[in-house]
Amino acid sequence: MFLLNKLKIMYSVYLLFWNEREIYLIKEWTHRQCFNEDFNLSSNIPKKDTCKISSDHGKEELKVIHALHLRKAEASREGLRNC
Repeated sequence: MFLLNKLKIMYSVYLLFWNEREIYLIKEWTHRQCFNEDFNLSSNIPKKDTCKISSDHGKEELKVIHALHLRKAEASREGLRNC
C-alpha cells in the first residue's frame, strides 16, 4: 500500500512536469506497470536486513572485523584528544 501511494504521488509530479510542456502523457496504469515490472519495486519489507559483508563472511570473521573497527575508532579518538 505504501508503494502504491508513492507511485500516485510520483505520477502526479510527472503530470505537472509534462503538462507544462504540452507533451503526450502516459496513463497512470502504464506508469505503475513500468515501475513494478521494469524496476521490480515492491512494498514488501524484508524480514531480515543483510548486507554484503555479513553475507560473505562467517560469524567469527565478523567478530574479528568488528573488533578491528573498534580499535581503529578508539585510536582515532585518542588522536583527536591529543591534538
